[in-house]
Amino acid sequence: MFKQTILFLISAMAALAGPPLVCHRIDIGTAQSLPWRNVDGWDGVDSKYNLQNLASDTLRLLEVKTPLKVRMETLRRAAIYSARTEGLADKVSAQLLQRTKRNEAEPMMWFDAGYFAEAVRQTGFIYRYDMLSAADRKAWIQRGEKPI
Repeated sequence: MFKQTILFLISAMAALAGPPLVCHRIDIGTAQSLPWRNVDGWDGVDSKYNLQNLASDTLRLLEVKTPLKVRMETLRRAAIYSARTEGLADKVSAQLLQRTKRNEAEPMMWFDAGYFAEAVRQTGFIYRYDMLSAADRKAWIQRGEKPI
């Protein structure tokens, strides 16, 4: 019985590998979010999506009435998209923070800024877990940092 329990725990840990805010999709059904391909795994970026629109699209989708799960998935996608273009995470972060200053009493604005910051931080762990192919690793840039 003890061996079975240990094997179960090890297999459960493997199933939850990777940074949680980046590698674990949140099911939002048909709710509107950033463009995403329906794929197995965590990385469903749409190569046709114009990253110039990322900051404005992200903020547009994060209205006060947007459900929490949709907010979290939108911010997860934004973090993954922004990790591929130098300076883009900084641009999205700056706009999220500006929004908190205009709406200091609105807790969801603060949640969005914090959640995005942590999701972007966790994209750095992608290198440590070797979750990208060599070709993909070259395209994954976070604020000019080099892969580990």
